[in-house]
Amino acid sequence: MDNILDVSFLLHDAASDFFARHFFVIKRMLLILAHLSLFGFLFPGIRKDLGNISVFLLFVILFISPLSKIFRMRLLLQVMSVRRELGIWMAYVATVHGVGYLLDPLWLSQNIVPYWNASFFSIDTRYILGIAAYTLTLPLLFTSNTLSIKFFGPKAWKRLHSMAYPLFLLVLFHFFLRTGRADNFGIISVLAVFSGYIFLKVLARKNFISPLRGGIAFISDRYKAFVFRKRAPLSS
Repeated sequence: MDNILDVSFLLHDAASDFFARHFFVIKRMLLILAHLSLFGFLFPGIRKDLGNISVFLLFVILFISPLSKIFRMRLLLQVMSVRRELGIWMAYVATVHGVGYLLDPLWLSQNIVPYWNASFFSIDTRYILGIAAYTLTLPLLFTSNTLSIKFFGPKAWKRLHSMAYPLFLLVLFHFFLRTGRADNFGIISVLAVFSGYIFLKVLARKNFISPLRGGIAFISDRYKAFVFRKRAPLSS
């Protein structure tokens, strides 16, 4: 057990130290990756994969906040500092995924055009949810900068970016509903993931689970002992 923990601590500290040393390079690289993802417009075959990547990035952006507050790990707190760049990357990838389909004449003629003279809500449910989710993504993308924070003010800017929560719910439905109607698997999956996220948010405010508190305290004590052993030869 001690050896496993020591290896985990070593890996954590190595990753955290690397992150700290190359913090600004990592931020720039994430922005470069975001802009490079726009070349995905040239490769229609990867649209679906890009959609999956945007969902994964949204998961990281949202889940990292409560997890960092619950576990207080240095690496998680460091990842929190690049959430803006991850958000921009997520929005760019979602743009290639969504707009790429809308700009495809064949896809548009098969899935959207037949419903132009009918009700908008007769379109496949997945596409309606995807369009709604992308619509919420745009104001988050355009205001993911320091100038917007100064313009709106921190409180108003934070309220604006709380749209990430309904965006998350829409994305979950869009991702899990594999047919035009809500099947049981899709509904259960959405409720499970969203409930899990809400549970983590509540837990981040107050950790009311005694075994979890005890486990975190135990790991924290072992980590302090690990750091002491690592520094001991230096001080001797």
